[in-house]
Amino acid sequence: GTTAVRISKQDITTSEELSGATLQVIDEDDNIVDEWISGEEPHFIEGKLTAGKTYILREIIAPNGYVLTTDLEFTVNEDGTVTEVVMKDDTTKVKISKVDITSEEELEGATLQVIDEDDNVIDEWISGEKPHFIEGRLTAGKTYILREIIAPDGYVLATNVEFTVSEDGTVTEVVMKDDTTKVRISKIDITNDEELPGASLVIIDEDENIIDEWISDEEPHFIEGKLTAGKTYILRETIAPDGYVLATDLEFTVNEDGTVTEVVMKDDTTKVKISKVDITSEEELPGAKLQVIDEDKNVIDEWVSGEEPHFIDGKLTAGKTYILRETIAPDGYVLATDVEFIVNEDGTVTEVVMKDDTTKVKISKQDITTGKELPGAKLQVIDEDKNVIDEWISGKEPHFIEGRLIAGKTYILRETIAPDGYVLATDVEFIVNEDGTVTEVVMKDDTTKVKISKQDITTGKELPGAKLQVIDEDDNMIEEWISGEEPHFIESKLIAGKTYILRETAAPDGYEIANDVEFTVNADGTVTEVVMKDEPTPNVPTTPVVPTTPTPTPSVSTPSVSTPTPVTSTPATGDTGKNPVAVVMCIAGLCGLAVTVIMLRKKDEN
Repeated sequence: GTTAVRISKQDITTSEELSGATLQVIDEDDNIVDEWISGEEPHFIEGKLTAGKTYILREIIAPNGYVLTTDLEFTVNEDGTVTEVVMKDDTTKVKISKVDITSEEELEGATLQVIDEDDNVIDEWISGEKPHFIEGRLTAGKTYILREIIAPDGYVLATNVEFTVSEDGTVTEVVMKDDTTKVRISKIDITNDEELPGASLVIIDEDENIIDEWISDEEPHFIEGKLTAGKTYILRETIAPDGYVLATDLEFTVNEDGTVTEVVMKDDTTKVKISKVDITSEEELPGAKLQVIDEDKNVIDEWVSGEEPHFIDGKLTAGKTYILRETIAPDGYVLATDVEFIVNEDGTVTEVVMKDDTTKVKISKQDITTGKELPGAKLQVIDEDKNVIDEWISGKEPHFIEGRLIAGKTYILRETIAPDGYVLATDVEFIVNEDGTVTEVVMKDDTTKVKISKQDITTGKELPGAKLQVIDEDDNMIEEWISGEEPHFIESKLIAGKTYILRETAAPDGYEIANDVEFTVNADGTVTEVVMKDEPTPNVPTTPVVPTTPTPTPSVSTPSVSTPTPVTSTPATGDTGKNPVAVVMCIAGLCGLAVTVIMLRKKDEN
């Protein structure tokens, strides 16, 4: 009869029929006797194979997920029974390990895919503590790609790994190694590109979490295995080194290819521009001695202002408060108030302006009595070295000196010539205000005061009725009056230090005219006292004279006039310097002459 062979293609595990395997039966001469694809039922070959002969069952294509089975040799039964042939396929087994490149230990947290030649995702999983097994899903002999789509935190995406599933039933072992992320952060000076120690830095993720924090030093900072490949982070400077400003936040993305991510943040120096200017003109003001002082009263910088602003570069700390202080103002200016300023943190130039006001001195020359301005005084301001700084003649308004005197210094206001009728005032010492306020200086002039006393030489009492004049050096009559029972006062009419003459033009009845009295008006403000003394006219009795000749020849004689005695401010002694006898004889002669003249006139009339 005919031969019958039943061939069963089974799963090695379940022993169930396995569809999809391409099988061949080959004779001893390698001729293909039969070929088919396994299905859900065993395959029958009837009447094609020779009883007693040996054949080979060969699997040329294994079903997906299975490996090719080894050739199976069988002999066709000769007794007419069905020859049973069973070929079992084992599943493909792929063991995939995701490990740390350094430790070779399994690495959790990587999202992995196996992709076929058509970019279909065959399997996807997240790595754990043990290798991942794919059994019966990959086709033996085919090539696949193991791809990492998300690396664990701190690791970079590994390069794709291509592998071919073993056809011999052995486990295909695939290993993918992840390298750590490596970020090198340099904090450098913007000017010289050298590492800059002393900056406080942080790495912040997208959720504002601080991932790393450190203080920069002389070497770059390495962050390994902490940042996630492909993610974006912010490098932030929280405290800049002294003399530097905070840099702008720097955003960076961690390289996914395993290379070192290089991040460079540059710090610029703090820049402070300090201008010392005139408050009026706003122009730079040379000659001021200035200091910048920190919160602990330390002097950080000190200089003398010039024609250009002063720059401080890299010495002051960004965000800190400092004081600009003027210790010495330029000549003619007052010390300015301290200026407080904060150094900009954003890298811009911090501009500080200190304005100096000029010294202002208001000098008022006043009448001591009325307090009103007194014109005509010649005044000087003299410094400590006796130099005349300013000189002028007073007017109806106070005199202003602006920007010429030095704040805090002492000066003398001196009157060299007083106005007519006033005495020289005492020097006035004053100090120029340092606070910018107007220094007010007042000098008051007192009037000249002259007290003139007309006295009886004998009693020393005031003598009324004398007509008196005061005459200046040019014979101008300055004052005229008639003496009374009180001394005569002349105020504000005579010039201090000048010489005048007191002249009597008419004596009181019974008194002789006194000599002129010369006097000088006191320049020190005291009352000038002048005394003029009058002598009484002598009272002599008349004796008649009888002529010896009836017709005497008249003789004319010049009457004798008494010479007045000059009187000074010191009272006179009362000595007239005349002979009393001679006076009596002179008077008697005059009387005799008068009688003779009368008699001759009567005779002529008869």
